[in-house]
Parts: sequence; C-alpha cells; structure tokens
Amino acid sequence: MLKDSKYFLSDLKFCWITVAVFFLSSIVIAPVLVFLSSAFSVNLFGCLTLTYILSIIPALAFVVFMGRLSRRNGSGKYVRVNEPDFGRFSGLPGSISLFILLAVGTFCLGIAIDPITNMFDMPEYLKSIYDSMQSSPTDTFISVAIAAPLAEEFLLRGTMQRGLLATSRQKTPAKRAINAICWSAFLFAFIHMNPWQAVPAFIFGAFFGWIYYRSHSIWACIFMHFVNNSTSILMTRLFPQFEADTTLKEMLTVLSGSSSAYWIAVVFSAGVAVISIYMINRFIPKGGDSFAIREVPATKPENTDANHLN
Repeated sequence: MLKDSKYFLSDLKFCWITVAVFFLSSIVIAPVLVFLSSAFSVNLFGCLTLTYILSIIPALAFVVFMGRLSRRNGSGKYVRVNEPDFGRFSGLPGSISLFILLAVGTFCLGIAIDPITNMFDMPEYLKSIYDSMQSSPTDTFISVAIAAPLAEEFLLRGTMQRGLLATSRQKTPAKRAINAICWSAFLFAFIHMNPWQAVPAFIFGAFFGWIYYRSHSIWACIFMHFVNNSTSILMTRLFPQFEADTTLKEMLTVLSGSSSAYWIAVVFSAGVAVISIYMINRFIPKGGDSFAIREVPATKPENTDANHLN
C-alpha cells in the first residue's frame, strides 16, 4: 500500500492540503474520543498513542490515496521515498558509524539551540504531556519517540520535501534543494502550533531535510527524530525531581551549582554539532540526482494472436 506513495509528487499546494487534513482530523478526533470516554467510562482521550495515531492516519491515507490515484490514472512518474546512498559511510560498519554521528549531531544540536528555546514558555497542554511521562511512560514513549518520528518524517520529508524537490521550478539544483528543505522545515514547525516547539522544529526540520537530500534515506531522518524526541523522555525519567517546564539551564544550574556549566555545555555541543555536520558534508555525496522524476516504462502490447486464443 505505502509503495504507491512514491507516485504522489506533492507540490506546495498539496503540501498545505495534507497539513489541512491533519489539522481537521485532529479537531474532529478530540470530541469523538471525549464522547467515547464518557460513554464507556474509559479514558481514551488520555491515551497519547491512540490520540496521535487517529489524528495522523487521515493525512497518511490521503498521501497513499493520491499516490494510488496517480498510478491508476496512467502516470508512471515517481520518486522513491527511500533510496539511500551513504557515500563513504556505505556498508554495515560505515552505516553504523554514520548513525552514531547522526545521533551525536542531533543530541548536540538540541543543546546548542536551547538558548533559543528558552526565549519561549512551554504551553500548558505540553506540561501535562510531560507530566504524564511519569505516570504513563510506555504510552508516552510509543507516541512521542516511535509514532511521531515514523509518521511525521514520512509526511514531511518522505512526501512533502520529496515532492517539492521533484516538482520545483527553481533553475538550479541548489535552489531546488533550499526551497524544498526550507518549506518542509517550515511546515514541520507550523504543525506544532506553538513557538516553544516551532522554532527548534524549524531548525531540526532543516537539519533532517538536509540529511534526507544528501542521503535520500528516510530511515536516517526517522532515527534522528527518534533521538531528539526520546532525549526529552529520558531526561524526564532520569531527573523526576524537576518540574515539566524546568529548562536545561535551570536543571544544570541546580545540579552543578553554577550557571557556567550550562554555557559550557551549549558552546561544547555547538562545536560537536558543527564537526558532525562537517563530516557528513564531506563524506556523503552532494545528492539530489536520486530525486529526479523517473517514469515506469510503458508495457509492450501483448501479442494479438495470443489475446485471440485467450
């Protein structure tokens, strides 16, 4: 079923339609779950995994439907969602090294941009989600660290950025890449609908998008998204004494007794993130060619005599 999605080459208009489908389903599913919870005396709305999956399924179904529609209408044009090329990181040892580098780069980037995140307050509904990490750790882990990276990377990078790379009218490959990466990052930020998440989401979205453009590996993006989201869960579990909205700066200041530890961590993490990006840029090919539109060869007409006999 998902293989049909490679035929859906989304332009910017359909990117916004996909986002609209996601928002509409989120709006509709909330009162439905509240009603069912009340009717059956079960707290369905409190299950983050169920709420998230039911909200995202219509957008995923829309992508698959559009891909299948394009294929059935005779359009053989496609771009694969996943066609990895890790350059000098090829092979099992190289791939493991690359994914370790991606994990380190993602983790350090999150710390490096923390001062920007601190400029905004955490929304109240997110505080309740972070508080639930203590009471429902399994549900939180599945929804935040597994379901969200899988679904959002498939939609944002695997569908929207892939489509924009293929359909962009920009004249040069570099401009097409910048246009597709920036739009997918912006839409990634937009669906979070609050500055506390949206600003870092744009930065991470641009990083994930750049990796996707260079490697054409959707699994690399899913892995980085997993690392970023699971880090928040891990910190909450390791330091339950802190409130949900405690900032990293406040946490390190309390633990170390000095605010200088926070700024040392920020500067050091920024340096490691830059080194990680430099190494990826050096050893993974420039990319982009694999996002050129391909076309399924037309099938040759069957032998007339054979058709007659059948």
